[in-house]
Amino acid sequence: MKRIAAFFTDKRVLTFIGLLALSVLIWFGGPLFRFGEDNYAPLGTEVSRLIAIVSIFVLWGLMSLWGVWRNKQRNNKLLSDVQGLESDAAPAGDGGGEEVAVLQKRFTEALSVLKKTKFKQKNGSKALYDLPWYIVIGPPGSGKTTALVNSGLEFPLSDQLGKGAIGGIGGTRNCDWWFTNEAVIIDTAGRYTTQDSHKVVDSKAWQGFLSLLVRHRKRRPINGAIIAISIQDILTQTSDERVYHARTIRSRIDELVESLGINFPIYVMFTKCDLVAGFSEFFEELGIEQREQVWGMTLPLPDEGKPQAFDTKLFQHKYSELLSRLQPKVLDRVHRERDAKRRAAIYNFPNQFETMRSPIEDFLAQTFGLNRFQEQPLLRGVYFSSGTQEGTPIDRMMSSVVSNFGLPPEVASLTPGQGKAFFINRLFKNIIFPEAEMVGSNRQYEQLLKWMRRGAFGGLAVMFVVSIIVWTAAYSRNQTFLEQVAGHIDRYQDFASNIREDNHDLRLVIPALQELKRASEIYDQESLPWLAGLGLHDSRVDKAAKKTYLEQLQALLLPRIDWRFQQYLNAAKSTDPELHESLLAYLMLGDSDKLDPAILKGWLLRDWENQFRGQDEVQQVLTVHLDTLLENPMTPVVLNPQALDRGRSALRQVPVAGRIYNRIKSDPSYSRVVDLRGLLGDSTRTVFANKKNAKLFSMPYMFTKEGYKTVDLSKDSPIIKEMFSDRWILGDEADAVYNNNELGKISERIRSLYMAEYIDRWSSFVNGMSVNAFSDLQQSRRILALLADPVYSPILAVLNVTAENTELSPKIPKVKIKNKKAGAIASFFSGDGNSGDGGVFKQTPVDKHFREINLLSEAQEGVPTRISGTMLTLRNVQAYLDEINLAPNAAEAAYNAAKGRMTGAGGDVIKQLRIDASSLPTSVQRWLFTVADETWRLVLLNAKAHVNKEWNTQVYRRYVSALSNRYPLYENAVDELAVFDFSEYFKPEGVHDRFVQEYITPFVDVNDSWTVKRLDGRGLAISGNSIDQMRRAVQIKTMLFASNPTAPGFSFKVKPYRMDSSVRKFDLSFGDQRLRYTHGPKISKSVNWPGDGGTNVRMIFEDLNDSIKRVTYDGPWAFFRLMDESTVSQTRRSNVYHVTFATLGRNATWQVTAKSINNPFQSKAISRYRCPEAL
Repeated sequence: MKRIAAFFTDKRVLTFIGLLALSVLIWFGGPLFRFGEDNYAPLGTEVSRLIAIVSIFVLWGLMSLWGVWRNKQRNNKLLSDVQGLESDAAPAGDGGGEEVAVLQKRFTEALSVLKKTKFKQKNGSKALYDLPWYIVIGPPGSGKTTALVNSGLEFPLSDQLGKGAIGGIGGTRNCDWWFTNEAVIIDTAGRYTTQDSHKVVDSKAWQGFLSLLVRHRKRRPINGAIIAISIQDILTQTSDERVYHARTIRSRIDELVESLGINFPIYVMFTKCDLVAGFSEFFEELGIEQREQVWGMTLPLPDEGKPQAFDTKLFQHKYSELLSRLQPKVLDRVHRERDAKRRAAIYNFPNQFETMRSPIEDFLAQTFGLNRFQEQPLLRGVYFSSGTQEGTPIDRMMSSVVSNFGLPPEVASLTPGQGKAFFINRLFKNIIFPEAEMVGSNRQYEQLLKWMRRGAFGGLAVMFVVSIIVWTAAYSRNQTFLEQVAGHIDRYQDFASNIREDNHDLRLVIPALQELKRASEIYDQESLPWLAGLGLHDSRVDKAAKKTYLEQLQALLLPRIDWRFQQYLNAAKSTDPELHESLLAYLMLGDSDKLDPAILKGWLLRDWENQFRGQDEVQQVLTVHLDTLLENPMTPVVLNPQALDRGRSALRQVPVAGRIYNRIKSDPSYSRVVDLRGLLGDSTRTVFANKKNAKLFSMPYMFTKEGYKTVDLSKDSPIIKEMFSDRWILGDEADAVYNNNELGKISERIRSLYMAEYIDRWSSFVNGMSVNAFSDLQQSRRILALLADPVYSPILAVLNVTAENTELSPKIPKVKIKNKKAGAIASFFSGDGNSGDGGVFKQTPVDKHFREINLLSEAQEGVPTRISGTMLTLRNVQAYLDEINLAPNAAEAAYNAAKGRMTGAGGDVIKQLRIDASSLPTSVQRWLFTVADETWRLVLLNAKAHVNKEWNTQVYRRYVSALSNRYPLYENAVDELAVFDFSEYFKPEGVHDRFVQEYITPFVDVNDSWTVKRLDGRGLAISGNSIDQMRRAVQIKTMLFASNPTAPGFSFKVKPYRMDSSVRKFDLSFGDQRLRYTHGPKISKSVNWPGDGGTNVRMIFEDLNDSIKRVTYDGPWAFFRLMDESTVSQTRRSNVYHVTFATLGRNATWQVTAKSINNPFQSKAISRYRCPEAL
């Protein structure tokens, strides 16, 4: 399978297959390519097509031969220049020239072989020039040569030149070239990195070699670099030596980047890992395939391909992952090893590997650190390997222990050579070589190519301009037409490819049809310019475009129209007014003789209006395509029998009268919409119109008085006769016969249906009108001004329009009708025609239903209309709001108005409006109730604003400045409020009390309930919290100002109740009032707060051992502080309490009897009072 896959993926095979496909295209498609006005087809004959095919293969063969010859020349030129490197080197005696000569000598013996050699790869053989080239860099003795020898790569020149590396294991001094089937690898010798032998010689030889690479491999001089570093050097060097070594290698990398002009991937390979203690023992059981795997880390490519500085955290993470792969294997290896020393080495190997992290990280950071003055090299990966297991292992752990404890150094045993290569083979084959194309291009060479391309393009542009002047005028117009048509066709094909047959959405086919329509219109011109004839104009393109457009209308649009009819009829219900029209239109699709484009189009337009509501553009585009479809011969559709049966079955369920009535309603002359907004005026839209009732302003023509006059529902009506002649729609070919009596009954039934829907339409209109909510005083004034207008009031407009269209039988002078036909029509409307004086038509059900509401606007000579009184009340309401709004302070005026209504002072126009409305029809009553309610709501809203403003000015500001955050209103406050401020705020006729009496009492029941008063379902919207706070303020007033309305105070009685046995005497002083108890008789005593001798409080406990404990409270609120720190408990009597005074473990309990249950001992009204900022 691999060979077959390789064969078919070979470039030459793919090219041949492509040419075969092109040949097939030329043979079968060649005659389709035509040019010129006469449609000349250069590939129209078999001979011309055969010549074209043969020419293509001959050209391909010549190009292949030229490519082989060019690659051979490049390959020979490269090898020749390598051989002649001496001529470009330093002159005789110069060390650099001597070094280049050594390179030349090394290759002389191989040149003859290389020029004839092809390197085998999966996709064919390649010359030396075509292979990827890599440079291996490493200090002397770093194990580069050993790694390559043991890499497992194929060396096709091994028979002629040998496989082994040139030089000893201790280090090579000259370049070694390795030729494999996969790549050319150049081992630069250790001194090319360190230059520790002859600086001038090495530098000149190195630069000579690099210039050779750049000269012959301009775009990619090399494909990457492999830095081989012995792990022994990293672990045994001092920190300074590692830094120097890293910087030296970085300098060589920078020289490579600068000299070659590219940024190539760098692979760091740490060799001689077998010298790490435990490596050989740990990995010796690995098989061949396991030893070939890669051990290391491949770093991710940086963003946008820009190399970045060495990422220490990423390296540590990757290194930890490597270490974590070793740990699970330790136990198994130790378990299977019998030798104690080897077991110890295996066990410690992960730890040895861990100790290597720091020096390796330090070396990589120094080598690939960020340098602002040099381009950052691309570190692609870090890998570990071992070529031959020779040398003395390095035990960093033991070395650390020996160093720390001053022990004599332990001589490690010499590792015997095993000749096994670890972790090398796949590193080259699976990691490095597959990334050969990752290297960037030579910037200087690319810049040269860029300017060459620019020059070429510039030359072509000049030639094009010169050419275009000669023939563009004659050619471009026709070419533009062709391109436009081709573009539309291409886009049509793109859209058409996404159209699924089972997707019946009409919007899906619009883009494709639009492209075909535009393509068919490209050539639609009255006359073509004379220049068109000089180009490639072909009228057949226009004809083909039009034909394709019409065909696709039949293929894309018509089936979806058919499906829509089927869907509609399958779901049809007998109550659907469009059922008859739908069935008729669908039958026309299948019978071109009975096709009426107007009927079909009318139904589809109505359906699309419902189906794509709000998508006007979709409807317009579909209409254009439908017109084109109907204007041209249309292939009849094969009708769906099931849909027909369902539609006919549903239609048969509809009585004859219902079918005829539905047909009448669907008639375009009757179903057209009359916009009532134009009759009602702008003011009506302002007052009544909103989103909820927007549809009500669109009334079908047949439900207007003008439409009523034009609808002929008599038994001789053409519509009724036409309906009977269309019985083929139901599948009944034989016409049914109806006598005049039956036709008369059908006519009456149709009339009943018409009257019922007429009533329903206008009832919905009147009931659907609702006065829009008032947003503010200004807007309410505008609405009331409109409503109260004696001529153009929206209420009058709605009533008048309703009356004009629902009074279908006005009075007319009685005349004698001689004409029999006219008399029959009159008889239809008037009954017997004998109606008494003056003569009137017999009232229709519509007249009767709307009689009550129409009487409101009916004017009689000398008598005002019923609605006129209400209109006067509306003007009074308008004046009422004007007076509020035009006052200097509208909010205050609203407050006074609200206060007057709540207290019953003065006239109440809002109440009068509600009284007037209660005697009117329900719909009009609802409008006026809304006006009254909205007016009252706005008055209360503005009144609340005034109350809030006065509250903030008179009460809240005083509270914030004098009482807020002060004791005793705030229990934990340090600052105490002044008694005067407290009195001024809470006393009768104080700040709070005055405000409540003036502003709150009219709107709130301030008795025990404290509820907001309501009138017409509304009251001043005072929050519950505000009510609670005002109630607390009144409670404080009652509690502390009952005996003296100007200063707080209260009286109570006290009597000793209980005292600690260890206490001899207890004294409690309130100013000059003194209470004392010494375990004697319990005598009741009256106490007043505040006392005559001041407000300070002093409490003294005297123990049996004569020790005294004193507590003193100062300030005007000392008594309240004492009570806050004492324990008050309720007894069974509501005004009697036990108060326990305590300090330092001593306590005395007294019985306190208050005059009222509203007292400071139980009530928390004072500490819970918080004046709200707004009500």
